[in-house]
Amino acid sequence: MDKSQWLEENGFDNDENTYCIIGNTFNNKEYFKEQGCKYSPLLKWHTDKNIDIPDDCIIIKINFNDIYEWNNTLEKPLLFENAKDLLSRLLNVSSKKEYEFLGYIGQRIYNVSARYEHSNSFISRFGQFTYIHTFKTEKNKIIWFTTKKIELNIDTQVLITGTIVRHQNYKGDNTTVINRCIIKLK
Repeated sequence: MDKSQWLEENGFDNDENTYCIIGNTFNNKEYFKEQGCKYSPLLKWHTDKNIDIPDDCIIIKINFNDIYEWNNTLEKPLLFENAKDLLSRLLNVSSKKEYEFLGYIGQRIYNVSARYEHSNSFISRFGQFTYIHTFKTEKNKIIWFTTKKIELNIDTQVLITGTIVRHQNYKGDNTTVINRCIIKLK
């Protein structure tokens, strides 16, 4: 298969662009199917043309060359190493905009003033408890995955030091995931 065939079969136009749809896509999936849109785990709902979309959705244009490199020997695209992070940032935009991402991936943050919200736990595949601690600032939602249990009352003010490992959108909230944390009471 050559590159032009692959692009056509996978929802890219002649300029090597695809139009990814985000927002309330689940309730509109039948409409997207009628419009000829395709779904993939990587690009979510996308199409090779800019279509009219419902009010609760938006379109983001992504170029093939931003996420793939065509390999002539294998006759298939190869995904760039950072493509999944790029797509995660582009396609997991919160429509609510209640929270912003904090800093950048790999950055060490120091003494960020936050409010403890809650903790959840689950047993990991290695048989140990993993805790998910959630903290909020005025503009940020911070998540810490750890094996350490913390005993704090809800709404306790703390200072957080940690390393940013991921930005993600979870249930409509932009969250910043950190590790190597130090939590101090404020």
